[in-house]
Amino acid sequence: LKSRCLSDWPDTSCPVCRYCQQPETSEACAICGTADDLWMCVICGFVGCGRYKGVHALDHYHETGHTFSIELQSQRVWDYSGD
Repeated sequence: LKSRCLSDWPDTSCPVCRYCQQPETSEACAICGTADDLWMCVICGFVGCGRYKGVHALDHYHETGHTFSIELQSQRVWDYSGD
């Protein structure tokens, strides 16, 4: 996924497109509030910290079954089902 391409997409119903078009200036983990190592669920837009912080993005996968997340800094996409 390339944010430059996604920013041209007019539909904001997708959480990734919405983030790329209107990024939050103070994004933080929804559970612990850290601003480091953030991942966003591409299914629902939940923002949680990664496995090197509080593991809240992975916990979200276990609770919901939402398998895909995007790392907000690098824009890497991760499939938890293959983890």
